[in-house]
Amino acid sequence: MYEVIISNMEEGILAEINGMDRVEFAVDMTADGLSPEIEKVKEVTSRLKIPVHVMVRFNSESFHYGETEFQHMLNYIVALKSTNTAGIVWGGLINKAPNYKQIEMILKIWDRKFTFHRAFEHCENLEMHYKNLTDLPIDHILTSGGNQLMKSLETLDKLYKISCKKLLIGGGVSLDNLLFLMKRYPDAQYHLGRGVRKDESWDRELDSTRMKQILELRI
Repeated sequence: MYEVIISNMEEGILAEINGMDRVEFAVDMTADGLSPEIEKVKEVTSRLKIPVHVMVRFNSESFHYGETEFQHMLNYIVALKSTNTAGIVWGGLINKAPNYKQIEMILKIWDRKFTFHRAFEHCENLEMHYKNLTDLPIDHILTSGGNQLMKSLETLDKLYKISCKKLLIGGGVSLDNLLFLMKRYPDAQYHLGRGVRKDESWDRELDSTRMKQILELRI
């Protein structure tokens, strides 16, 4: 399963044409991804046939959300229910752990797919919290296993053993390492960002050639 980050309709169409399985819709990737406007979400989700997961994040300052900001997020999630959004991408922390209370509140209003994003990597004791998250009705945990993907394989090994199906590996996946990763973690899913862009840069557009090459790597 390949998930590709898109920032607009044109990129979504390109990802779909080139055989990607799912997209994450986020804007301002220089800030690690923020929420698109609801009207843009409606346009993208009504046009694409592949699942669209939408980022729920309004600033890049912190993964700790106060009452006002979190209520804004809940309102945004409710608005997403009026679109064809297949899933949300969210991650909130408290005391170097997932904010389980806020997760519970989201799950009360959202019954579609749910990815906990790379805020996860700021937690202490990744294995414990990964297990806790996988015990909840959360579908994917997006992680590189640490700050650098290829230096975090031992951690990924442990997370994979806890739940291979919920592991969404991202944050450094590229043509250079994807085949190795898929052989090591065949039942995980893969999140592609700069690795499928020209010059591997957020300033450049999606690269059809790279996406086609990635499709050829399927085991």
